[in-house]
Amino acid sequence: VQKRSWWTFMLTEKQYQSLALNLPSQFTNIVIDERNLLYATAKPDPDATTATEMIKLINTSGNDVLKRNGYVKPDGDINYARYVKPAIEGSSIFTAIDINDSKIYSVIDNTRGRIFTYDDEGNLLYVSGEKGTLSNTLNTPVAIGYYTNGGEEYVLVLDQYSKSILIYETTEFGKLVNEATRLYLNNDIEESQETWEKVVKMNSNYELGYVGIGKSLLRLANKESDKDLQLQKYKEAMNMFKLGHNAKYYSDAYKQYRNIILKDNFAIIMSGLVIVIVAGIALKAKLRLRQ
Repeated sequence: VQKRSWWTFMLTEKQYQSLALNLPSQFTNIVIDERNLLYATAKPDPDATTATEMIKLINTSGNDVLKRNGYVKPDGDINYARYVKPAIEGSSIFTAIDINDSKIYSVIDNTRGRIFTYDDEGNLLYVSGEKGTLSNTLNTPVAIGYYTNGGEEYVLVLDQYSKSILIYETTEFGKLVNEATRLYLNNDIEESQETWEKVVKMNSNYELGYVGIGKSLLRLANKESDKDLQLQKYKEAMNMFKLGHNAKYYSDAYKQYRNIILKDNFAIIMSGLVIVIVAGIALKAKLRLRQ
């Protein structure tokens, strides 16, 4: 499909031929969530220097509204081999996607046979699977789906090469991450914070866990009526966001903390400012009199 804009008719045929083609995305898979929004995967742009925006969330107006607020964007492998044998070369190529009830979505990468799982904000939660021809590896994954049985959630992947379906069971660590994400989404803030604390106990290097604790503290601080406790929670949230290297949420917590401090000390600050201004004017007048 080629779309020719109206202004291109003012160009000569040679000028028009030199323009890059305006081609749509090459979609590889699509799924509809409970909000009737479309989650889709697309092949990377062959002319682009980096593979980006291969996952799309399309609303009823046809616009991509996927959140990409994570430390890295939801594009699979950020760094990958180029022209280095025998390493697998090239960017991730997503062939399928599915989303669960907690707005957690997983995509499968045909390049390296791995599953990337993200939350609703676009944060990378974890990566699983590997490329290979063994019974427990993925060679040519073409479909993925969430499946719940007896309260346990599984991920099913269809592999074209082996003509089989692989069933992935969530680890204890993954269950805690999923549960903390679900609790926060359902406004169970205190329970979410406790679950994220369990996550960082299992892995103290998991930065997203600290961000999760900070987000819970931030929400609790906003609802706190006691000013001292509110300031304490904002400070704790700022510390968590610092550990999680999240500048955006740190700025949000700092802004709330600063506003309270300024409001409580407004009279003192203004009095000091007036004294400084009056003293400056008096000093300036005194210097003029001496001259």
